[in-house]
Amino acid sequence: MKIELVLIVFTLAITTSYPKSFICNAFSLTSSVANPKQDYTLSSGANPKSSVRFESPLLDAGYPPAVTEYRAKTLGKKPLLLYLPGFDGTLLAPFLQFPELSTEFDVKGMTVDMSDRSSVEDLKEIVLDFIEKETKPDMDRPVYIMGESFGGILTLEVALAIRERNASIGKECIDAKTAINLQGISLINPATSYNDSDLAKDGPPLTRVSPMLYPFELMKLLPLFTDDYGFSQLLLILQSKGLPSVIDNEQREAYMGRTAFSLPTKMKFMPQETLKWRLEEWLAKGC
Repeated sequence: MKIELVLIVFTLAITTSYPKSFICNAFSLTSSVANPKQDYTLSSGANPKSSVRFESPLLDAGYPPAVTEYRAKTLGKKPLLLYLPGFDGTLLAPFLQFPELSTEFDVKGMTVDMSDRSSVEDLKEIVLDFIEKETKPDMDRPVYIMGESFGGILTLEVALAIRERNASIGKECIDAKTAINLQGISLINPATSYNDSDLAKDGPPLTRVSPMLYPFELMKLLPLFTDDYGFSQLLLILQSKGLPSVIDNEQREAYMGRTAFSLPTKMKFMPQETLKWRLEEWLAKGC
């Protein structure tokens, strides 16, 4: 929700603050490379209402270094870095960091559709299935998982499941080839203390208001997701006074521009029933 407000402003500002040369460069680089998508739609056997997708965000954006590696079939030689998103279920929050991360990792990310009704257990199994398929050609391939907000909760669930699975090899009838070489996890503002948070107090009442009032009431949650530092940094970008340190070359600037222009098509309004599901089934039960 904070992402939707901040990035709408960011998108509008990009189109007005940056010179035409920046904007044209963003689109010219997009058209000069192929844009191979790697989307995986998996259905959980336990929940037919699952709608989860795994993407290569840099390939989807036509980021030239990633496309070059894809064409050379060298991405699979890098460690896998899987990003598990927060409450919004999108890959918007860390998009500026993806190019720098891709210098060391094959970056993939999970998205969850607003219609999805997967439980934490469903999502855990879907993530495990995806990692197993990605590492099947090389079971020694290092795997790293990065989870933000709710994604931090899910990362812990997945990491524990991997540890239990690997520990069972040799003790039970589990093929050693199914072992996952998990090398590390990164938790970014994990929602592990949700039950003691203001969101746990202020969020549930919104699931009971009139549908007509819901969009307006939803705005009341914004202060829970904002901070002065983030807005001050955003202001510098909007005033063309500086770029994030990770956006340090022409290709990355073009990538930032392309992604900014595409944000309106990627940001989705969170329906009231989805808010209710994610508060109760993801956050409350996940904690």
